[in-house]
Amino acid sequence: MAGAAGRNRSKGGVAGPAELEAYVASLYVILGYSVKTNVPLGGQQIDVLVERHLDRVQIQDQRIGQQPGCLRHDQHFWRVDEKPRHFALRDGDEYQFETEAARANNIASLEPRLNAIAAGKESEYGTLKWASDRYRSAMISRKEPPLAKIEHFTNARITSAIAEGFVQFAIHTDIKVNAEDLGKVEATNGAYYQEYVVAAGLHQALLAGRDEEIGNCPPVIAIVALRQNYFSGEEKPSLADWAVRRLARDPETGAEEILRYWNAALDAGDTDLDAIHHLSTSSEPSLITLVLKMLLQKRPNLPRMALRQALTTSARLMTGAEMDELAQNALAGDLDISSRQLWESVVLILDPETFDSSHTAEEIRAALLAPDGDLVSRLHEICPQPDQLDRVRIAALAEVHPSEDRDWARPDGPSRVIRAAIDRLSASSGGDAGKVLKSLIVNSDPSWRPLLTHAVAEHARLMRDNLFVAPSAAQLKAALAGGPPASPADLVAVVREEIERYRSTLRTGSEMPWKRYWNPDHNGAAEKPQIENEDRDRLLELFKVRLEQYGVAASLPEARRGENTRADVLLLSHAGKNLPIEAKRHYNPELWTAAEEQLAGYAADEGASGYGIYLVFWFGAEYRTPARRDRMKPPGSAEELESMLRSNLLSTLEGKISVIVLDVSRPETMTEPKPSGNKQTKSNSSQPS
Repeated sequence: MAGAAGRNRSKGGVAGPAELEAYVASLYVILGYSVKTNVPLGGQQIDVLVERHLDRVQIQDQRIGQQPGCLRHDQHFWRVDEKPRHFALRDGDEYQFETEAARANNIASLEPRLNAIAAGKESEYGTLKWASDRYRSAMISRKEPPLAKIEHFTNARITSAIAEGFVQFAIHTDIKVNAEDLGKVEATNGAYYQEYVVAAGLHQALLAGRDEEIGNCPPVIAIVALRQNYFSGEEKPSLADWAVRRLARDPETGAEEILRYWNAALDAGDTDLDAIHHLSTSSEPSLITLVLKMLLQKRPNLPRMALRQALTTSARLMTGAEMDELAQNALAGDLDISSRQLWESVVLILDPETFDSSHTAEEIRAALLAPDGDLVSRLHEICPQPDQLDRVRIAALAEVHPSEDRDWARPDGPSRVIRAAIDRLSASSGGDAGKVLKSLIVNSDPSWRPLLTHAVAEHARLMRDNLFVAPSAAQLKAALAGGPPASPADLVAVVREEIERYRSTLRTGSEMPWKRYWNPDHNGAAEKPQIENEDRDRLLELFKVRLEQYGVAASLPEARRGENTRADVLLLSHAGKNLPIEAKRHYNPELWTAAEEQLAGYAADEGASGYGIYLVFWFGAEYRTPARRDRMKPPGSAEELESMLRSNLLSTLEGKISVIVLDVSRPETMTEPKPSGNKQTKSNSSQPS
């Protein structure tokens, strides 16, 4: 058995004294554990377990380049292939004996070779590999210093030599792999053991401030540093930082090295660009820009994840012209559907108006929804026309995708994209954003209309705040003296004051002003309410005279507001600020919704500053108001109606929309009996709105 073990450990040579001593010690531990646990072992099991134990206490003297597997990335190559795995050998005396035996054996074996180890000679690769594995474990666990476990199984002198050997190995040793080899192994999530030795050496050098010494390492060592950056963890400078600086010393050579690594990985089936996050966040943007230009020019049809990574980083580092050139080059070639949609999203972002006019609705939607994650925000940041882009988003998507209450759970879904676009437009400093939002209401899914309407009002408020100029002392003095309004709010106050003054005379004047809102019969008695246009014109005639003293001009009835929408009365201040007045008869079918759905839109125009007046003519309880959604009892007087209309206003309109009801009803002595239900319905439906 001893002979077999000796031959196995020395690969055919005769076992030396040190090996024989280590074998006997391991055999003693295994047999002692068998007796203690009362587990019988056969000869073959004992041989396997002794071999396993020797692996744990003795460093194999493998010479780099001499053993066929020294450059393999198979993690199991260096392990004994034994099946029994239920012997822990980690308790009490056994563990202590194991540690002492390992330490004694290692010291005896390594002391004579300290100089070769410290020089990082290829002949000491087995030693450095064993040590780098423990170094790596310590850096992953973060429970102890990286050299602690090495010193635990050796001594301080040997540990110091190994630390220096790591550094010298990284600087001087040919690690027998190139960037293409590393790319291929990356595609399988593997690694070469040489990489661990190199990473440990780079980390030790950086900790000691020996950057200049390792600065002459070949470029492939920088690729190793990018791959094994976890050796430095969160420490600065990190292996990745050093690697980028090393590659950036000669950008052309560095870029070619990265491309060889990435292309080999992609050719081997990888789907992403390894370490791109280290490159994109480095202090060498010119290097990664060059790499991405070369990659995307030659390989635009990347796997989706890799293309997303490349475009996300490119959008942060490149100009719009550079991105457009890459996109046009890519779209001129053969692309799969996913890649084409991503590249088209770049073209759309850079020129939304042109893309919108030159592509079908389906192509626009596909391009809008193709990006996801960070790519969405990165592309939006480089868009030269963000408001136009958001208009295209809403116009293309809101028509076919309804609002979802839980769209926050799908940040890249159409509902979330639409909502974000609406929010951005409502907060835009562009003067036309409000008009754009208003124009999108009609063709959008009904579920979006409340949000769009609210966004219009929010943008109007924002513009009012941004454009507000406090009146001067002279303007305030003139306003207090009964002169022109000093502000939009002052204009509202002036108009309301005149309307209130007029309302107080409607039923007390000797000429019976209320009667002018009725059509007379052949005897001159009030018989039928006039149509709303005539009511509005009558009021306009009165206001022209009353408001002239304030420098306020009343518009003609034909005046139209923004978006070609007609307002019933338009009053213009001397400063060009507009005050829309919506006039309705109290039995108009739109009585309960006009303030929100019509007047609020007029008031949202930039010139109106958010203010408006909802004026209702009360013709008496003989004409029933339209039913309310809440089925509340209909009002019985002008005062009740005014109170109900005010309480019906949205909170966003309170303080901006004034509600005034003018009582132009006939006296009770003139009121005719109410017609029956069917006849009343017919009569009401025949009234103009």
